[in-house]
Amino acid sequence: MGTGSCSIRIGAIVNRLSREQVNIRILDQLGLLAAQPDLGTSEAVSCLLRRAACHLCPCSSSLLTSKVTESLSGLVVEDDVLADLVEQTLQSMVAYGDLVECDRDGSQQTGQTRTSLYLAAPAFVSRENGLFLLFGLAPDRQLPLPPELLGQIECKSYTRRIRCVKDPNSIRQALLECGLVEVPMDVWLKSPPQCRATKLIEQYELKLDNQGPSGELAELQIINFNLPVRHYRGRWSQLGKQHRGRYVARRKQLYGAPLWCYVEICEGRPTKCLDLPLQTFGWRGCDEAWYLQLALDSDSGEPQQCRISMNRSNHMANLEFFSPLPMWARRRWEALGAPAQNKNCLFAYSLPIDEMEEELRFIKEHLWMRVLRTPTGT
Repeated sequence: MGTGSCSIRIGAIVNRLSREQVNIRILDQLGLLAAQPDLGTSEAVSCLLRRAACHLCPCSSSLLTSKVTESLSGLVVEDDVLADLVEQTLQSMVAYGDLVECDRDGSQQTGQTRTSLYLAAPAFVSRENGLFLLFGLAPDRQLPLPPELLGQIECKSYTRRIRCVKDPNSIRQALLECGLVEVPMDVWLKSPPQCRATKLIEQYELKLDNQGPSGELAELQIINFNLPVRHYRGRWSQLGKQHRGRYVARRKQLYGAPLWCYVEICEGRPTKCLDLPLQTFGWRGCDEAWYLQLALDSDSGEPQQCRISMNRSNHMANLEFFSPLPMWARRRWEALGAPAQNKNCLFAYSLPIDEMEEELRFIKEHLWMRVLRTPTGT
C-alpha cells in the first residue's frame, strides 16, 4: 500500500465502495480498526508512511509524503490539511527513530546539502516499568517479529510500544532473539550532559569568534530574542538595520531547505556565520539551534516556558510547550506518555503524575525553562 500504485488501487475500490467502507478496509489492513475510527489520525498516517518507506527508501522526504498524501486524497480531511498531517507525522517519525535523514552521496562536495531518508535498523528501548518502545524498519516489512509479538504492539500517535508488567524480561529476550537491537535510553535520546546555559553559549561564541567574514547571506531570517518567548512563529524576523548582536537564524541555500546557523549581525548586515549542526552529538541542525536558543533565552533573563496542569482524577498531567524543542527531549516524553491535545500551545504531552517530579527537574536543569502551573484538576 505504500508503493506508487497504492492510489490507483484505492481509487478502484472507491468506485465500488463508500468512503466509510474504504476507511474500514484500510484500517483493518493496518491493524487499527479496533482502536481508530478513521484514517485521518497520526496512528494511521504513520502506519502508511512506514509501509511506503519499506518499499521506497532511500528516497527524499518529499517523495514519501507525496505518495502517502496522494493515496489518502479524498478519503479523509481536506487535501491541504492532509498534506500538513503527513508532513508533520513524518518529521515526528524521523525524530523518534523509525527513519534516518542523511546527506546524499556527494552533496557536500558540490556545496549543495541534499538529504535522503533511510530505514533505521529495527531496535527497541526498554524501561524498568515494563514499557518497550519499538522503532526502525526492515525492507519489505516493518518489524521482523512473529505474530504473537506483533499482536501485542500498541500504536500511540506515531510511536509503537509493548507494555508488559508481569514478565518484561520475556519480552526483552523475545525481541533480542528476533534480531532487534536494544539501545540504552541515553544513547537513543542522544542527549547532552547537564550544563549551565552560560557555558553552552560560551562554546558557540568561541566558535563564532573564530569564523572568517561571512559575506552576504541570502534571505537571512533570525529569531529575535527581544520578542516574547510564548510566540515562536512571531519571533522570526527578516533582517533589518535595527538588528545587531548574535542570533539563531536560517539562511537560504541553492538546493534544499534553508540552513540553520548562528550569526553575528552588525548594523543590519551579517558579519560572521556558524552553520549548524556542529556534529557534536549527530543532531539535526534544528535540534542544535533550538537547544542554543533555550540557553540564550535563559541567559537573557526571559527563559522559555513550560505549562503544567494536573488531573488527579485520572492520575495524569499535561506538559505544554510554546516553542520547538530538540528531538532528544521529545523522545523522553514519548517514552513516558503520549502526545496530548495542544490547546493554546505548540505541542503537549500527557504523562503519569508519578513521573512528574523527575521530569520537572529535567525541564528546569537541562532545558533551563520556567515552569508555570495551572489550577489542579479534580
